[in-house]
Amino acid sequence: MLDHFKAHIEKAVGAGANIFAATTDTEAKMNSFGMLLAELDIPHLYCTDHILHCTCRKAYVTGNLTFQSEDENEVEAVQKVRSNVQFMNKSTQTCESFLNVQHQIPYYWENGVRKLSQDVETR
Repeated sequence: MLDHFKAHIEKAVGAGANIFAATTDTEAKMNSFGMLLAELDIPHLYCTDHILHCTCRKAYVTGNLTFQSEDENEVEAVQKVRSNVQFMNKSTQTCESFLNVQHQIPYYWENGVRKLSQDVETR
């Protein structure tokens, strides 16, 4: 695996490239890959978005809160937002209405419309 990685990097950026670190998601295979990178003295960093996503999901979705919230309604609010997003994504008519509203906002003329996303989709 390391030989394939090094060959790919050399092809992409040239032989003798210095790799200061590698960033991956938090999937188990990437953790194993990170341990292999350590053999080459290349630090392995996890993607911050994935770490935040996993942490929030564990805290809010499962209700296994390990911190004290100053706002008693915080967990309930996040769960309601997730429920609304889930409803909108299952309702074709509601989803189409949401996308049509975006077409009226100049920001989306340049950047494109977006469907609501409930979870990080990487696999």
